[in-house]
Amino acid sequence: MYDHYVSLGANCEPAFQFRRLWGRDVSGYFNWMVTPLPALVEVIAADFGGLFAPGSLEPVHEHTMVRDTRFGVIFHSPFHARLGARFDGPEFEQLHRGFLGKLDHLAAKFRANALSDDRTLYVVKTDIADPRAHAARLRDLLRARYPRHRFDIAVLQTADRSEADWREERLFNRYLRRFAPIDDARDGHLESWDRFFAEFPARPPAAGATDAETAAALEDTARAQIREARYAEAEATLRRAIQLGEGRATTYHQLGIALAGLERHAEAEAAQREAIAISPNNAGFHYRLALALGAQGRHGEKLDALRRAIAINPGNSTILKRFAEALQDAGRDDDAENIRLAAHHVARREAAARVQPAA
Repeated sequence: MYDHYVSLGANCEPAFQFRRLWGRDVSGYFNWMVTPLPALVEVIAADFGGLFAPGSLEPVHEHTMVRDTRFGVIFHSPFHARLGARFDGPEFEQLHRGFLGKLDHLAAKFRANALSDDRTLYVVKTDIADPRAHAARLRDLLRARYPRHRFDIAVLQTADRSEADWREERLFNRYLRRFAPIDDARDGHLESWDRFFAEFPARPPAAGATDAETAAALEDTARAQIREARYAEAEATLRRAIQLGEGRATTYHQLGIALAGLERHAEAEAAQREAIAISPNNAGFHYRLALALGAQGRHGEKLDALRRAIAINPGNSTILKRFAEALQDAGRDDDAENIRLAAHHVARREAAARVQPAA
């Protein structure tokens, strides 16, 4: 019995069948992409890096989809409704950042699952002529990157390609009577899919609370763990929340705090950058990014991050005090003194605001 099914493409037919089976969607990186098996292997080999870079995009299918020319992966276009085929300008940059943020948190969910103790069946359908070598390379990449990961890969082809069992470790070649038509990925061959699910059963996603509600509850638990300096437990709790795929900026922010508590500052930086990608106008996220950068000795970048935090929220005395300290460390004593005075005045206003009038 598997704990999870994870779709690896090549299109959205597996995700639609998971929806039919469970009665709900379970988010995944490859659910709604067109990802030929060779392209999938290259994306995994790159650990998702470089996908959807601005210079490698071209519109396809009357601009409703976008092809990444480096990897050969096709996405539903996040730009079509507002920009058509135009991939430049401030609006494109904003939409592009938002889409990258979504991809980043789905990649984080993929990694969190691979690092967990759960047993996973990866499901990939393919129509390429000889998928076995590509599937074996995919298996070897996952095994090398996540040596404790408990997983198998089911490679689905149409029945006209049937051959004897590959007898490859962690690989299962199975066959559907037909694939869903390209213009309607929901129209899979149900008998074939039901036979597949019966052979490779998985536990249904947890009933009751939605993924969003569960993720929020896990985040609350992690906050309490962080307050008690139980950072390793908080990290595990937050990675479980990320695995649910809700992409909450605050979850990544709290993960960054937990990782900083464990003195894993490069990872803390990455987590805060994930939070900023989802919600760029939160001063606290930039402040924590500054601390992570400073802990790595990158003091110029730390100053820049603190400036961004102050630009978003100039009325926070803690951020101002930290900025003054950073300026002094950089030998800019006069500037530091001016910021320190500003922080003092802001702190007085904060204290006055906390005083409650008598009833």
